[in-house]
Amino acid sequence: MLLALKLDNVALIDALDLEFSPGLTVLTGETGAGKSLLLDSLDVLLGAEIPRHLLRHGQDQARIEGRFAPHGGGLASAGAAGPWSLGAAAVGTGGDPPTVSSWRTDQQSRTH
Repeated sequence: MLLALKLDNVALIDALDLEFSPGLTVLTGETGAGKSLLLDSLDVLLGAEIPRHLLRHGQDQARIEGRFAPHGGGLASAGAAGPWSLGAAAVGTGGDPPTVSSWRTDQQSRTH
């Protein structure tokens, strides 16, 4: 279950900290408000390629972090303690598409 999402320099979002409560979360807003950016950011945490539009204009780095708790099946049934975190630092240089430069799971980091 997603507990929190933190974004820095992601497209039109300068900085955002979201905390989610148990149950249903509904994202609403006008066209262009950033609802899809939240879902695109979650995709990156789950291993998707970083779309070029996720890197904020004028910035060379974006940070996406999610905090999750095991919830039934999967990690919870495998005995994984929670909550646990995933973090990605996206770096784009020049005209190249952004790439993930580092991953963090809880306190362990890995850099490309």
